[in-house]
Amino acid sequence: MTRLGRLGLYTEIDEPAMALLAEEYADLRECLAVVQADGRTFLTDKGYVVQRPEVAILRKARKDMESLLAHFGMTPAARSRLMVDLDEEMNDFERLLD
Repeated sequence: MTRLGRLGLYTEIDEPAMALLAEEYADLRECLAVVQADGRTFLTDKGYVVQRPEVAILRKARKDMESLLAHFGMTPAARSRLMVDLDEEMNDFERLLD
């Protein structure tokens, strides 16, 4: 079982939301790679400098991902609102690793 599952933050019915999170992450990584390799702008055939479409997609993916991460308690702000006893949920080996 995952750490999210042990904390009661992820169950079988959460799979579609987790799949969306994975898709947003994939979009983010793909767009980030393009922007890092080719820059945020490009020159059109008519000589105009315009923003790459990947920049807008990247911005939206980041926003959507942040929202989904918060649903699973995976941001500092979201965790601060959780009422979970982490020590009780961890086994001895996990405590040693932390």
